[in-house]
Amino acid sequence: MLNKILFSIFIFTLIFLSGCAPREFKPYEPPEIKYQKTENYSIQSDLEKIVKPDKLVPAYAKIEGDKITILPSSEGANYIVLAPEEYAKVAAVVKLTGTYKKIIIDQEELVNHYISMINALKEQVEIERRTALMYRQLWVDSVNQLNQERYEYKWEKTKLQGMILLESVGIILILAL
Repeated sequence: MLNKILFSIFIFTLIFLSGCAPREFKPYEPPEIKYQKTENYSIQSDLEKIVKPDKLVPAYAKIEGDKITILPSSEGANYIVLAPEEYAKVAAVVKLTGTYKKIIIDQEELVNHYISMINALKEQVEIERRTALMYRQLWVDSVNQLNQERYEYKWEKTKLQGMILLESVGIILILAL
């Protein structure tokens, strides 16, 4: 009868202790961040939006000797005459073109520089996330290893205590008989 009790206690202890393995540690997973590179800026779309001065209204003239004749069309005309208002429009177009050319070149360079800065920041965020994930994985591995070591230590300690208990009970039984 005593053998049956000792055997059932041993089986119960073995079943109870085998179910106490540590869980695997799984911390919060940070969300994945994906960025698309920003395309370089092209000035062509902005060039079409530039307000241009009104069309020139030229006057066609034919000069023969001292006689000047104004014609309604370019047929037969040998000169194009501009009124002072029309000449001011030409000057404005030339000035506007020069100014826009300078501004556009500088603007395109600045915008592309800004875009390259944005792309560099996006790459930095991705690199930092990968670094954080690597550190996180190292941390998870170390915590899991620590939990496994603790479990193995407790199991070894329990086995030693159980053996000492069984030896003590065995010695007491031998002395009692």
